[in-house]
Amino acid sequence: MYWLDRLNSGLNRLQIGGGRVEVLHWAYDENLVDNRPHRHTYFEACLVGRHGSGAFYEPMSEHLLAPGTIFVARPGVVHNIVNTAYPLMELFWVSFGWSSEEKSPKTDGERAMRSFVESEICSARDQMGLLALWEALRMNASGRWTVGSRDQTTSLLKAVILGIAQALGPSERVENP
Repeated sequence: MYWLDRLNSGLNRLQIGGGRVEVLHWAYDENLVDNRPHRHTYFEACLVGRHGSGAFYEPMSEHLLAPGTIFVARPGVVHNIVNTAYPLMELFWVSFGWSSEEKSPKTDGERAMRSFVESEICSARDQMGLLALWEALRMNASGRWTVGSRDQTTSLLKAVILGIAQALGPSERVENP
């Protein structure tokens, strides 16, 4: 089974503290072509892989893209991606929503998700650790599944989502790691 098919076949609800991530889809393109301005009703977090460069455009800003850059299209914001070099960008992305009925966060991860959702940060460079997590997710989902594989993959899915939240939310120091 192709790794994206596995990720998109039922691993779409992730509990983080008292909140929930609803994953709409995981995607990947080894050589992404430019896209036209568009918008959606969900978060679309993208990570430039090992090659390519370009720009992520929003109405009032331009974010330069290079390997290891994470960027997010926030709900309702018109945006597009344009390549500026060859080979075209390798791009990983995930589309998701976040909800929580709790008044205050129950966990550190939930606090990170809330900070991400409320943030206006759109891009962060040098996220090679997040790229390594995404690659680990791809390798795990590509392999032969045995007992425990589903839970292991779910943990990696959460790790990628939390890595996105950490990279694109305001930094908070934690006193007791």
